Amino acid sequence: MSEVPLAASDLLIKEATSELPYAYSLVLLATMVVVIVARNVFLGRRQVDRQLTLALAWWLLAALLRESWLQQILMTHTALSLGDIRLMTHTAALCAAIPCFLMVRSWAYLEKFGPRIILSLYAGLAALLSVMAWVSSSARRADIAIEELEDWHTALYHVLYATPMPIAFAFVIAGCIKVLLTERTRRNVAITSIAIVSCTIAGVDHLTRGLSAVMLAVGWENWLTEARSEANDLLFLPSITLVSLLAAMPVIPAIRARLNSDPSSRAAKRLEPMWRVLITAMPEVTLDSTEGSVGIEREHRMRIECEDALLQLLPWMSATGLEAERSPAERAAAVADALARYQQTAHASRRNSVHAPPRWLTDEEELLRVADAWTMTRGV
Repeated sequence: MSEVPLAASDLLIKEATSELPYAYSLVLLATMVVVIVARNVFLGRRQVDRQLTLALAWWLLAALLRESWLQQILMTHTALSLGDIRLMTHTAALCAAIPCFLMVRSWAYLEKFGPRIILSLYAGLAALLSVMAWVSSSARRADIAIEELEDWHTALYHVLYATPMPIAFAFVIAGCIKVLLTERTRRNVAITSIAIVSCTIAGVDHLTRGLSAVMLAVGWENWLTEARSEANDLLFLPSITLVSLLAAMPVIPAIRARLNSDPSSRAAKRLEPMWRVLITAMPEVTLDSTEGSVGIEREHRMRIECEDALLQLLPWMSATGLEAERSPAERAAAVADALARYQQTAHASRRNSVHAPPRWLTDEEELLRVADAWTMTRGV
């Protein structure tokens, strides 16, 4: 492939351009593109999924901007210098910090974010990037790496660049620990462990970059500054490709769910008519990520919401719904009558009598039969 113009300093070329073999980079980049497209098609409903896909897209852009062939195209057909492209690369990398933060708040803390909060975060990042562009302007005009200035420009630029991602990674690690403390499944342990290790390594990488820049600014050259000056981020593309492969794991269940080809998706489809009526009447039982979840996760959350709603209806339920020897159709009718009485009380009158949950409510198959009866008698 064509090399970047020799006008750029050797250090700038080394810092701004990937040294991975072209064929190897192409495979990794293509893998990321496939994962991002697949996630957009099959996992675009939940905020947590959208933000993870957006983070992958920003990282993909950063990786592309480090490829010499793309740098050559940009510098040949635009007025951009290699220093400008390096600033664009850092911009793309920093933009990934915001979806990382939003993703973990949605996933671990079940928070929802409106456009105003998201725009505010990007506006703050734009202000930070404006300062970085101003600080690096002299180095970019000279077509040298900002590290070669070895003054306050070097320190300020890299401190600004090194700060957002470790903060985002800290939120990811905290969110992973919270998930481990609340839902310690084998799948969660595997995913969170990989995430914690990856974020720790990446966070240390960013922090040492900022620390090294400060040392250069005060003239303190040592093993750390030498190591950082020789670093080329060779592991950047392989590491984000690994993250993208982990992010691709939910795609296959999502495809199966779209085709209704797995048992969990079929069960969720049977529950949906009754579930939708119940959560509409009692939105407080709704879990944040149910609507956009797929496969076994969707079925599990729908069952929880149905059970929580039906437990709230027990004080209004007739004996027909509580007795053991009743048909699914009779139970579905009792649920509908209890829901009507619940709504007529404007949700304010709570009876004091305590009812033990009927056995059918905790019987997974019987709950599905009641949902089937609901659908048959009341329509989808």
